[in-house]
This record gives sequence, C-alpha cells and structure tokens, in this order.
Amino acid sequence: SALYHEGGGTTFDNSNMIGNPYPSAIDIDRWFNNNPIVNQVLFWTHANAFDGDEYPVVDYVTYNSVGGSEDGVESNIGSGQGFMVESLFAGNIQFFNEHRLTDQNTQFFKSDGRIKGVVAKSEASSKVQERDRIWLKVTDQYAVSDQILVGFIEDATDGLEPRYDAQYYNYHKGVNLYTVVEDSKLVIQGLGAFDSNKTVDMGLDAQYPADLSISISKTEGALSDAQIFLVDNYLNIRHDLKASDYYVNNVEVGQYSDRFTIEFVSSIADDLAQVEEGEFFKVATEYELLKINSSKNVQDIKVYDMLGRMIIHKAPMQSSFQLSSEGVKKGSIMFIEARLEDGSMVNKKSIKY
Repeated sequence: SALYHEGGGTTFDNSNMIGNPYPSAIDIDRWFNNNPIVNQVLFWTHANAFDGDEYPVVDYVTYNSVGGSEDGVESNIGSGQGFMVESLFAGNIQFFNEHRLTDQNTQFFKSDGRIKGVVAKSEASSKVQERDRIWLKVTDQYAVSDQILVGFIEDATDGLEPRYDAQYYNYHKGVNLYTVVEDSKLVIQGLGAFDSNKTVDMGLDAQYPADLSISISKTEGALSDAQIFLVDNYLNIRHDLKASDYYVNNVEVGQYSDRFTIEFVSSIADDLAQVEEGEFFKVATEYELLKINSSKNVQDIKVYDMLGRMIIHKAPMQSSFQLSSEGVKKGSIMFIEARLEDGSMVNKKSIKY
C-alpha cells in the first residue's frame, strides 16, 4: 500500500492509518524488519470514554523495535487490525506471506462496551522473546496509570535514534511518566547492551495535584536478576523498586523532567567475578568514621540510611579515605554506593557501631 508522509517528519499529526490485510495475524517484528520506512506504530485501545469533542490521545499504545510501551502487548497484529504508522520518509509499506502467523491470532484492540478492560486476547502468547527490558508504571490516587518501556538492545545506542526511541505523544489528563534523552520525552527508550553502570533519567508531568506510586510492571532478561533502584533527585532518596513500590504524595501541577533516575546493580555472580580477579572494596566502621579501602580510586560515593535518604555524598578520587558518620545513630544500617574511576559501581552495606 502506498504511504505518503509529507516532509518525512516525525510528528504525530503526520502519521498514516493502515491495517493488516490478511485473515491471520502477522508478526510485527518481522514486519518491522522488512519495512525500514517505519519508525513506530500506534494501536488505538479504546481505554477511555469519549471526552466532549475529542478522543483521549492516551488511548494509543506505541510499538517499535524495542517492544510495546505497555506490558502485555504481544508481538503480533491481529487479522483486520487497524493501526497508525509513523514513517521516516515517503514510500511504500509492504506485507508478505512470511509475516503471517499460524494459530496465533491472539490480540485485537477493540471496544468491548466498557470504559476499562479494552484488549481482547487469549491467554496464549504469540511467542516468547526474552530481552533485557523493564516496564515501569505510575499510578495516581484515582487508579489512573501510565506505563513506559526501557530496553537494552544490542543494535541500539544510548543516544536518541529512530525505531528504538519513541517520542511521548500520549499525554492525558493525569500523571504522565517518561524517560528523558537529549531533552526529549520518551514512552519507549532503547539503549545499547545492558551494563549496570548505565542510568536512565526519568520524569513525570502532573495535570492535577496527585498522590502517586511508581512501580515495576515487568522485567525480562538481565533486568530480572539485577537490583533496580529509583533515585528521587528532589528528596535525595534511593529506593529499591524490587522490594516495594515508591510512593510520593502532594505532587503539584507541573513538569518534573529531572526528578528521577533509575540505577542498576549487577547480580551477585558479577560481584564475585570481580573479587576473583583481585579487585576489592572494603568498608570498616570506627567510632564516627567510615573507613574505605579500594583497589581503585573512588570517583563518587553516596551513603543512604534505611529510609533511602542520602546522608553522605563525596567525590574523593582516592582509593583509601575516611568519611564522617557523625549524627548517624549506633546500630543503624548504612547502604554505600560507590562509582570507581573506571565507571564500575560497587554496593555495600555497613552498620554503625
């Protein structure tokens, strides 16, 4: 089918409406590979009621080479399913028999007569494709939620690029979650291969005062084994998202694109491998001091209390040094996060004696 995209731009207004022409589902990833013209596609979910003279843009689910912006969106396009295509340049969209799937017509986005509960699909999955991905979700006091996807893909880069990074178009009258790359707000962010030294900048916009929670909807691959921390840059709190959801109250109307950072810590197996190679990072406590002894210079070190509050932050650029723990109660557990000169991260736990 011919596809005309004026100016070859990347704005939502220039997207094109097409559909699956086959009486069977098609594999969306195979279809992507054979259509380099396509930047991303959007499925209309009918998740919210018609609001006056416009349909809510939040009802679009985005899909690109990283995956779907919402957990549970499968990698197939149902028979007769219509969808929006955002193209990178003018040209043709192609459908081939090799894109078709047998007995996997399991997903179709349609209205079922209810405001919620919009995706009709069977329990069977079109296919299992474990990649290094994480879906994050924000939920407000009205149980309105918003999801984003972060994926670590071998062919992607950490910068902003087509087909792997999807701009955030689906704002709604609530709280919107997104990641930030080069001042762009993204609903899907694709980075290069997973490395626990990488961090992800994340923000939110509030359309009304909100009490909200941030949680992990799903993890795959290396993200299932890694520890995942949410850093609240406004409150200096570092929270373990694998342990529990993060709650923040009284968020005022506004845009907070620099509020959060997602950090990762490799599995214990990775830490043991470093020890076997002769590297070390030792912490000792003595009176009002934390004594650090490392095989490499420490570029940056942060110490958090049990509530996730940052109580110490220094940039020593030394391998052996001391930190004052004055003011920390005896018996308190302290969590230590250090970035070494080679960019690697070390996490330790210590007790104030």
